[in-house]
Amino acid sequence: MIETLRRSLANFALDPGVPLAAQRDTPHGLLKWRITVRDDGRIECAGALPTLIEWQGAHPSEHLPPTPLALEELIFRGVPPQALDVLKLPEVLAVPLDPAQEAPLSAALNSPRGRVVLDAWHAEG
Repeated sequence: MIETLRRSLANFALDPGVPLAAQRDTPHGLLKWRITVRDDGRIECAGALPTLIEWQGAHPSEHLPPTPLALEELIFRGVPPQALDVLKLPEVLAVPLDPAQEAPLSAALNSPRGRVVLDAWHAEG
């Protein structure tokens, strides 16, 4: 599936990189996956384009404990809405990016202490 997603993103002039194989041992066994990485290390859309990961075998979330946190909102600024359609992320908001004013990626979480917003700032250069 990772190859299909890469080709589809290329239709919008987006390059998430080439898939690389990775693995690591965990107390629950070996995790294996493929992940897209560009040769130059950049992430498209000022860092907001998701990195593609294709898990092989068990997904690591199967061994995570329950958490009182819940994702309320996820915003990708500067990612074309068509790219979110390709990635099948209908509930993610795609909005234009003003790099001087906003983070390219924001997540709002509902926590026991209330709403928490995490912003990922991208430094150009």
